[in-house]
Amino acid sequence: NLGAVKPLIKSDLQKAILQVEISSKLAQQALDELSTLINTLRPVQLGDQSLPDALREYVKVWQKQSGVSVVFRVDGIESGIGQEAEQSLYRVIQEALSNISRHSRATAASVFLTFTSDHLTLQISDNGIGFNKALVKQGLGLHSMEERVKELNGTLQMNTSSSGTTITIMIPSEGRE
Repeated sequence: NLGAVKPLIKSDLQKAILQVEISSKLAQQALDELSTLINTLRPVQLGDQSLPDALREYVKVWQKQSGVSVVFRVDGIESGIGQEAEQSLYRVIQEALSNISRHSRATAASVFLTFTSDHLTLQISDNGIGFNKALVKQGLGLHSMEERVKELNGTLQMNTSSSGTTITIMIPSEGRE
């Protein structure tokens, strides 16, 4: 785009200015996507934080970056889930929220984490445009989410319509250790 500006400067200054503005927006978009990618690839460091506390922080940052309003709720008492399970669930939520910001055109989302004695349920919803599962090539994001859940002996259910998408994940107690 910037290469096209040079010859336009002498012949059509308005078109050249428009081309520079378009290039600037594309560069900002690329920078935003690169920042998101770097944050996503960074190793999960929950440290001394519990999974709900780490998610609460992540959701706040994501909400600010994406402009999508998020309701985050934790129900039940967190039973000791292993560090690997926590990291996997954290990554699943990162991927789901990333998909919401990139594809859904949502204005609102929710992340609900529910602990019971025999399972953990994670539900991520948005009010976006949904998608047709048959027409959408399954990307790496959805595939990696399914793999992570499967490794925890869990199930992943996805419901999508023109009024939004809901992903429900259930991890049995024995899969969480």
